[in-house]
Amino acid sequence: MVIGGSSGIGKAVAGQAAAAGAQVVVGSRSKDKLEQTAKEIDGITTGVVDVTDEESVAAFFAGIDSLDHLVVCPGDMAVGSVYDVSLDAVRAALDTKIVGQLLSVRHAGKKISGQGSIVLIAGAAGFKSYADMSATAAANAGIGGMGRSLAVELAPVRVNVVVGGLIDTPLWSFLPEDARAGLFEQTAQSTPVGRVGQPDDVAATVLHLLENTFVTGAVLHVDGGGIAERGGARRRDGPGGPAAPPRPAGRITVLLLAAACGLCVANLYYLQPILPELAASLHRTPGSLTSSVSATQFGYALGLLALVPLGDAVDRRRLLTALVTTAAAVLALIPWADGGLLVGLFFLLGLVSVAAMVIVPQAAGMAPPERRGQVVGTVMTGVILGALLCRTFAGVVADLVDWRAVFWGASALMLGVGVMLRRILPPQPAVTPLTLRGYAALIGSLFSLLRARPVIVERCLYGALGFAAFTVLWTAVPLRLIQGPYHYGSAAIGAMGLLGAGGALGANLAGRFADRGRQRTVSAAAFALITVSFAVVSVLSSSLLMLGTAILLIDFAVQAAHISNQTTVFAQVGDEMRSRVTTVYMTCYFLGGAAGSALTGPLWAHGGWPDTALLGCAAGAGALLLLLGHAAVRRAATSRKAMAAIDD
Repeated sequence: MVIGGSSGIGKAVAGQAAAAGAQVVVGSRSKDKLEQTAKEIDGITTGVVDVTDEESVAAFFAGIDSLDHLVVCPGDMAVGSVYDVSLDAVRAALDTKIVGQLLSVRHAGKKISGQGSIVLIAGAAGFKSYADMSATAAANAGIGGMGRSLAVELAPVRVNVVVGGLIDTPLWSFLPEDARAGLFEQTAQSTPVGRVGQPDDVAATVLHLLENTFVTGAVLHVDGGGIAERGGARRRDGPGGPAAPPRPAGRITVLLLAAACGLCVANLYYLQPILPELAASLHRTPGSLTSSVSATQFGYALGLLALVPLGDAVDRRRLLTALVTTAAAVLALIPWADGGLLVGLFFLLGLVSVAAMVIVPQAAGMAPPERRGQVVGTVMTGVILGALLCRTFAGVVADLVDWRAVFWGASALMLGVGVMLRRILPPQPAVTPLTLRGYAALIGSLFSLLRARPVIVERCLYGALGFAAFTVLWTAVPLRLIQGPYHYGSAAIGAMGLLGAGGALGANLAGRFADRGRQRTVSAAAFALITVSFAVVSVLSSSLLMLGTAILLIDFAVQAAHISNQTTVFAQVGDEMRSRVTTVYMTCYFLGGAAGSALTGPLWAHGGWPDTALLGCAAGAGALLLLLGHAAVRRAATSRKAMAAIDD
């Protein structure tokens, strides 16, 4: 008897059992699917049964005198975060998987001979951690516990549970085709056997359990080895064996990682406040050296795409050591360069300064899940403070010593960062050398990541719009402050930048709330704050109090949303993919910021401060509307799924 045997795993079990000469009865709630199954598998008997309805189950088994074996594999899933998934979807999953299997055993158990057996089918979500699957996980874990108890309760009838990994069945048809293909590709890459499962893989295991009279109470995983690896990741380990989970990061370690991030990011901004001094020393105009500033940014953008993903394929500690050591060498050479060489060195400096974005996923991986948001917030606070304080450092050192001392001092700091990272980061076992083909596959997997994780796409959009609002603000504020009633000079304008310290506070608070599962609330509040602040200051920019308050609140909100986004996307993947998810997110973040600053110039020329402030308002409002829209779509999807019964 195969319950749920009209498609997927159940249909494969019925087919293999019939081919082995068994007399097979297939039960399913779909009459049409049963008719199709009867055409495809010769000699089977079929009957309609709804396992969530005890009267239907009782009537189905009433006409059966005896059974040798029972296989129960009705399928259903409740997909969505604990905050979004509807109770109807949760109840449907529990009714199908727990109540349905229990009722099937209740009405079939006494009809099974003492040499017979029962096999219950469960899913991997009950035995591994997946985001947005908590309700489904509860149902599948319950099947495992129920099977072990029934093995004792119904003895000598044998009862076993088979747990399938990602199996290519119609159960996944609710996903769009491209998302499903991306999910399957990603799983194949991270599974030791290198592919997703097929229904026949599970069916072969089920038939073995039906025949083996010395196995009962077992929970057997048929998942290509996915359960054997932490988070389902396929490690490229050498003879030393699989990598051990990184030890949890203590407070001192987190602070040191935050400092390292800040010093790496500072490399991007040392030049800006000392540009006039460097130009005078080289007998050039400051404007002629702006290409060096741009080269640093372009190098950083390329590093995000080309270098940060390597954190998922090589030893991060070695990668970081190479990056910061190269940065130290480049910083030491800059004072001796001019012309094209100077531009090239600044490009290379930007390229290797992406070390900060390799440190962030490393810190997230070293944090326990309940503290991950706080740790990411602390590390990002280091990034913010590094970007702020480096300008002060450069200005003071250039005034007291010389502009060259800025870069030599920064070089020494990078060497110190390299030594520190070697000491505090956990070692990793030897990994298989990365080939050019492997590197191409690594970069190509970025697109699969987006297809398979819609939540990451959503958070990338939120991040791009949030950083667009930030760059609109800081591109337009200096232009506003040189106008009346302010008429500020560069020193006073620079001092206004210290209000960005509010962003550090935002990062810390957002991290703490994220650890409580409040990412969506934090994001919604942040985008609302951006929208309102820009709207108010668009008409009240002549008040220094209002302008300063708006700067503080917008910086706070942008960083709060940023940390909420990062915490969410890190939760979607295991440690083995966090460098790539950082690349995807930060590239979108960077592009959003570039778009914001690019649009600010024409809008300022057209309408001045009011028009640019409204652009910032539109960015915040757009992010808020997207977030609310995505939440509504997700709730509607889970409700539709609960109403649409999935047979298998």
